[in-house]
Amino acid sequence: MNKISAFSSQKKLLMLALDHRGSFEKLLKTGNIAGNENQIITIKRLLIESLNRLYSGILLDSKFGLPAYQEAAERNSGILAKPYLLAIEKSGYRKENGGRVTELEYSVEFLKKQGAKGVKILLYFHPQAATAGLQLRLTKKLLEECRQNSLPLFLEILTYPLNSHGFDLAASIIDSVTVFLENDIKPDVFKLEYPGNPEACQSITDLLSGTPWILLTKGVDFQTFKIFLRNAVTHGASGFLAGRSLWQDFIDRPQDKWPEFFSITVKERFQEITEIVTTG
Repeated sequence: MNKISAFSSQKKLLMLALDHRGSFEKLLKTGNIAGNENQIITIKRLLIESLNRLYSGILLDSKFGLPAYQEAAERNSGILAKPYLLAIEKSGYRKENGGRVTELEYSVEFLKKQGAKGVKILLYFHPQAATAGLQLRLTKKLLEECRQNSLPLFLEILTYPLNSHGFDLAASIIDSVTVFLENDIKPDVFKLEYPGNPEACQSITDLLSGTPWILLTKGVDFQTFKIFLRNAVTHGASGFLAGRSLWQDFIDRPQDKWPEFFSITVKERFQEITEIVTTG
C-alpha cells in the first residue's frame, strides 16, 4: 500500500469518483437539464465541498472535476488538500472489429503537471475480443510511464459481452484480471465492478495475491451498492471508489434542493459506506 498510502485512511481506500463526463451530461439530459460546462463544474464543486472531510482521495476529470476542485479550494478555506487521481482516457470508447478500444486524452506527464498524485484509466476489456491485445499493450505502456513519473496507476476494468448468447460476469472479470497478470501488467490498484457473488470476490482477492482491489458503483442504486460493498470487503476488497450510486438521484429533485441533498443525504451515504469498509 506504500505507493497509494496518500489515498488511504486506516489502510483503506475511501474514495469519491467525480471523473464523469459523457455520463454526467447524459444524466442531466434525463432531467431535461441542458447542463452547460459551468453548471457541471458547480455541481461537482458542491459535492466536493460536502464530502471533502470524509473521502481519503478523489478521482477527477480534467474538464469538469479539476476546475471544480480548484474552485472549491479557492472559495472555502476549510477545504482540505486531499490527493486526487486524474482520468487519462477519453470519455467512452471506439468500436473496432467487434470490440472496444480505449483512447488516451492526456499524457502521464501532463496529468502530473496538473497536480495529480495518481493516474486512472478505464479500460473496456474482453479476453476473447479482437481488441484485447491492443488494450493490453496500451495499459502496459501506460504503466511504464506511470512508473517513470512515480505515480500509482489505478486500473478500472469494465468487461462486456461479445454477443447476445449469454454473459458470465464473474468469469469475465476473473478471466480479464488473469490475462493482465499473465502479461505482467500489475497496477497499484484494480478498480472493479461487483462480480456477482461473494465467492467471485474471494477468487479475485486470491488471484491478486496482495494487490489491492476496490469496488466501483457502476450506477447501481445506493442500497444495492451497500450490499455489494459489504460482500466485497468481507472477501478482501480494500475499499471503494464510489460515484453515481452516491449522488445520481439529485436529478430527481428541484435544483434549489441540490445543495441540501449533497450536504445531508449524500454525506450520510458516504459515512454509511465508510463504516462498512472500516468495520468490515
